[in-house]
Amino acid sequence: MAKEKKATPDLEDDPRTIQLCADLMSSSLRRMKLEDDDSDLVNAHAACTRWLTFKPLSNLKTESQPRERDPDAAGMVTRAPAPGAHGPGGVWSHLPHDALRHILRLHREAERVQLSVNHGVIYGIKAGRATSMPPHSRAAHGSRRRRPFCSSLRLGLGNERARDIRFLHFMTHERWCVPRPLCLTFFVKLDGPHGLKMSCFDGRNENIHVGRILGPLIVDIVPKLNIGSPLFNALDLDYIQYPAVKTMCSHEALVEIKGIISRLEYLRTPYYASTAPSVDAAVGPALRFWPIESCSFPSQMTATSLPCLKCIEFSAFFDEDRPTVLTTFVHKLALLLPSHRRIILNYASLESENTLAALLAAFPTIRDIDRQGCFQITDATLAVLEKHPPLHHLRLDDVSSITGPAVAFLLRARGSQLRFLSLPWHGAVPIAAIALSAPNIECIEVTGCYNRGFPLENIRLVNDLLRACPRLKTFRPADLEDTLASDPSSRS
Repeated sequence: MAKEKKATPDLEDDPRTIQLCADLMSSSLRRMKLEDDDSDLVNAHAACTRWLTFKPLSNLKTESQPRERDPDAAGMVTRAPAPGAHGPGGVWSHLPHDALRHILRLHREAERVQLSVNHGVIYGIKAGRATSMPPHSRAAHGSRRRRPFCSSLRLGLGNERARDIRFLHFMTHERWCVPRPLCLTFFVKLDGPHGLKMSCFDGRNENIHVGRILGPLIVDIVPKLNIGSPLFNALDLDYIQYPAVKTMCSHEALVEIKGIISRLEYLRTPYYASTAPSVDAAVGPALRFWPIESCSFPSQMTATSLPCLKCIEFSAFFDEDRPTVLTTFVHKLALLLPSHRRIILNYASLESENTLAALLAAFPTIRDIDRQGCFQITDATLAVLEKHPPLHHLRLDDVSSITGPAVAFLLRARGSQLRFLSLPWHGAVPIAAIALSAPNIECIEVTGCYNRGFPLENIRLVNDLLRACPRLKTFRPADLEDTLASDPSSRS
């Protein structure tokens, strides 16, 4: 018996299990909020935190060994809770490796669907392309993390930890109290990051001060990454509105980072970059996800092909005199032969209704279309989609210019492969078309229920839909949920 017990490995000491806990911590679960509904995942997160506190990765002989980090350095991980602080969560620390791996896989799949596209892609690039475990740092994430991060930089702490950072995200915050020279002492020690994201727009006047400090850092930091960080592949500079931070987006500043753009997989440059279109025009063949803020540079693009491009997102900024999606850009993009499968037109302004038709005709590989709030979408546009290969993902919510019969015709013609559908409430006709023509549907979101109610006949209609679509997992009348929550009397 003693020999049998000795031959059985202790799951707590199994290097695979310890490594998996580190993966859980450094991947999706570290971004969970305490108010999330899934208590199992919260407990798993707590168990992994405690486990790594008492069983670090010192015994693993891999390059992915994470170093012990100062909790106040660069606003990184908070201190692990004491054992037993999370009640029943301790039972998770005794799960076998395969069970924890299953939890991780399910959570990552759910996160892939629910996260916004730009964050999902940039995190996916970070995780998929990293040769070692990619520590993730969020600077100034709310008041709790802003103060420790600023204090650490002012005291000179955390600089030695910069070499461990793989993805750095400066988020919106109320006030930035670290002068540029001290910021620079931290940034110059970044060694090997794969992604950089800076956000300075949240509607507060204090961000004018933030932009004066962080804006020039783009010119200081990014050119050095081109030389010292060969694995750097994601640059996300959010839209900047205030004129005081235009130095960040001037032609001279953006030209300085032009050299690194040609090898990026993810690129988002500020809206003011349209004054220097040659920078966006420097994109190269490695590009995978491209949120385009301006389409005014087709003649300046130097790339001969974009074979890796999988998703393109057009700007949501609307100007009646300058649409955000130009037909000339679509034709230029078609010459680059991308194989992208997703297009995002959320509240984008098309040059004309024919622009989308040209886009669909040029790229038959598109399977996911997000056209939320794109007001130029009409029944005629849906008729064009009837000639396109079957879609997997279609979002039409907040589009008031389409009718129920047009949606039904589209579903009958091209609904066989549809997995996700979001649309306004148009009564029974589209729902019946889903039941007949979309057997693979997994998720349906319906908006606009709050003014019409949801009578008994509609509930019966949904029940028929559930019987007709065995793969359907979610039917969500989004506005109805809000109505029931705010007005309990409406539940009757």
